[in-house]
Amino acid sequence: MIDGRIHRPSCLLLVEGRAAGRERRNRRIRCAIRCVVAPEAAALSPSAHICRWLRATVPMSGRYGMSRASSRAYCCASGTEVRKQDTLLVTVRQPRPQHLLDRNQVTHLPAIAQATPRRDAAAPRESTAGRRSVRCVTEVPQEIVQHYRAVEEDARIRRGYGQLELLRTQEIVRRYLPGRGLHIVDIGGATGVHASWLAEDGHRIQLFDVVAEHVQTAQTRAAATPAIQAAWGDARRLPSPDHSFDVALIFGPLYHLTDRQDRLLALREAARVVRPGGLIFIAAISRFASLFDGLSRELLFDADFRRIVESDLAGGQHRNPAQRPGWFTTAYFHRPEELQQECRDARLDVIAVHGVEGLAGWLPHLAQRWATPADRDVILQAARAVESEQSLLGLSAHLIAVTRTPR
Repeated sequence: MIDGRIHRPSCLLLVEGRAAGRERRNRRIRCAIRCVVAPEAAALSPSAHICRWLRATVPMSGRYGMSRASSRAYCCASGTEVRKQDTLLVTVRQPRPQHLLDRNQVTHLPAIAQATPRRDAAAPRESTAGRRSVRCVTEVPQEIVQHYRAVEEDARIRRGYGQLELLRTQEIVRRYLPGRGLHIVDIGGATGVHASWLAEDGHRIQLFDVVAEHVQTAQTRAAATPAIQAAWGDARRLPSPDHSFDVALIFGPLYHLTDRQDRLLALREAARVVRPGGLIFIAAISRFASLFDGLSRELLFDADFRRIVESDLAGGQHRNPAQRPGWFTTAYFHRPEELQQECRDARLDVIAVHGVEGLAGWLPHLAQRWATPADRDVILQAARAVESEQSLLGLSAHLIAVTRTPR
């Protein structure tokens, strides 16, 4: 810190205080918190930034176990003490502590938080019987954020043959939405490509994304569309109250949550913020996507790409270690039945799983016909014809599970 300003792109904060609640009155809490500073926040005083960041980032839900931290915080990057008179709120996670985050792994703006409770030696151990176990939320891998900073995802899906994915997604979602005027949360909504048409349909949209550039673009778009609100947010820990939305879209997060427990956490978070009986639409990438893509674009004749495909088919874990352009980024590819099971394990009622593009998504020569309305209708009808055929679901690049929260 120089002249009372935060000049580093990221820092670690150590917040110290006492746990809230009658049973934990005397228990002291020390939490290591990762804070990545947004450019617009760089001129704020340290204490103002910490207070604003915590209030914006940490969910105000008792299910996570809240603690009240007092007025002491330290910037571990510089050793400077930061004082704040107002009460700060931090999340105490159970059951196991984690190490301090790596200061050098700056991912996205404006903030990422990981709080880690540490017991004082003299503090008595408390029983965890009956307490819901909460998984620690880790940072989004750097290569994923860099991928979406470099790729114009908005243009990919809005223009040319990429519209096949967009139009089919619109068809599937509109088919199930019960009328207009719904409050929809778009989790991992990127720049607002889906929020835009949903707002035009008469709905109110709250968009969350973990890539700051996406959020900034969505906020610019929202400035001209009052029905859209956009903010930073991780699918695994949403800053929204319980049952605050009618519908949720999870179009993107499951692509990149490579750990099954993280995917279940994201699904359960969506279920938490959606009212009982509300719809949740969940997108996933097919286990066979890289195989078909490799044939379609002749990438499969590259030995390095074949090794990636073999790994994808074996376990669903897609990696691009050399960061080759056009070979996608760190991701998880689902089998259709696996997507259904994960939804059920998250206690969601599965209504249907649809293939989005069908075979047409792997036939790039059809792009010439896409420009002709009559031919476009034929391509769309071909995708509709097999969207629910169980034996062909994995043929589509993308899957959409239509689910409902328990009533």
